[in-house]
Amino acid sequence: MTEYEIQRTAKAVVNLLLDDDRFLRRMERIASRRGRMLNTSQAASLLGISQWTLRDIAPYLGGVKKGGDDANNGQRAMWAFSEDGLKERYLEYINSKQE
Repeated sequence: MTEYEIQRTAKAVVNLLLDDDRFLRRMERIASRRGRMLNTSQAASLLGISQWTLRDIAPYLGGVKKGGDDANNGQRAMWAFSEDGLKERYLEYINSKQE
């Protein structure tokens, strides 16, 4: 198959799936089971730490950087954190620093 044929087939499969109500309901159920994403303020509040501290350790907690420092007009980068397991990752980070 050529690259064009592969892309055309892939688009056709996606269109078929998007037209299938059973598939869409299943995807909605799967998406609702996943935890929501928290911004820096929400995650810091949940963990009981400052936003500055959270930003400093964000990579260790599975934070996802949303734009660079330049993208925020000189402000520090924005982060997003998955609520699922955030407390556990924070405790692991704290324990690794105490050893």
